[in-house]
Amino acid sequence: MSQKRGQSGYRSLFWPIILIGVGITWLLINAGIISGASVAALLQLWPILLIAIGLDLLFGRSSFVNGAIIGIITVGILIGAMIFGPSLGLVPTAERQEETLTFATNNAESYELYLKSGLEIVNVDAGTDDGALIVADLVYYDEISSTDEGSSHRNVAIQETNSPAKFFSFPVSIMDTDEPRDWQIALNPNLPVTLTIESGVGELNVNLADIHLAGLNADLGVGEATIVLPMPQQSYAVSIDSGVGGIILDLPDDAAIHMEINAGVGGANVPDWLPQVSGEDHVVGVDGIWETEGFANADMTITVTINGGVGSVEVH
Repeated sequence: MSQKRGQSGYRSLFWPIILIGVGITWLLINAGIISGASVAALLQLWPILLIAIGLDLLFGRSSFVNGAIIGIITVGILIGAMIFGPSLGLVPTAERQEETLTFATNNAESYELYLKSGLEIVNVDAGTDDGALIVADLVYYDEISSTDEGSSHRNVAIQETNSPAKFFSFPVSIMDTDEPRDWQIALNPNLPVTLTIESGVGELNVNLADIHLAGLNADLGVGEATIVLPMPQQSYAVSIDSGVGGIILDLPDDAAIHMEINAGVGGANVPDWLPQVSGEDHVVGVDGIWETEGFANADMTITVTINGGVGSVEVH
């Protein structure tokens, strides 16, 4: 009886060559040999990788040679883009722009601010001009839109937006220069404010110690966040949804506080003066509720909810 032997197709060399090329490129980027402009040029040609994958599926499985040729040509094109791309105009750079927005107090008795950043470091603090509701010193690479509505209760929004024409643009100056890219947001400290922040990629430093806070909602992207809360002049709630990066939360002394934490992937470090009333530790995080004594009977309270992503939560 004869035994039939199945024949299997060749394993393509496409992916090993691509992975080697990616590894070499990554090393050159980390070593500073490849510039930000070269990386930007490479990013403009990402559809080539999809074409190469399709060619490998069609022809690369039939022989080692076909897969190797497709992989080598793909890596060669991408390396060529990094070398010659900037000089060929493959980098539609987004220009660095600076602008100061000032919103006058006028007849406002309270206000809300919606703040959405992109690739900047965002600093929020109390302002010194009683006649200004908000003063925003901005650095940005795409477009800034702002709105100001209402009279006695004002609704202000400041956000960086991506226009369709700049969707594939790349802020090369972020990688190649040491120019500051901070947002400085000064808030009127005397009027109650409800603050909503959506951060992109970058640090977030929010010092509200001297602010009359009515509420805070923070949706964090990628980067470390430091938030200082004030002693309440009215009861307020704080909601923090973390992305990737640690959170440092500074609570006021002698305040009535109720805090719930779902730390996600990362631990939570809470001081002993804030007793834990329920919760448990998990392998990669912690869930718990902490509450000061007498919270239920306090006239003015702070309620904090933290949904952690990837990173630790430090409470001071």
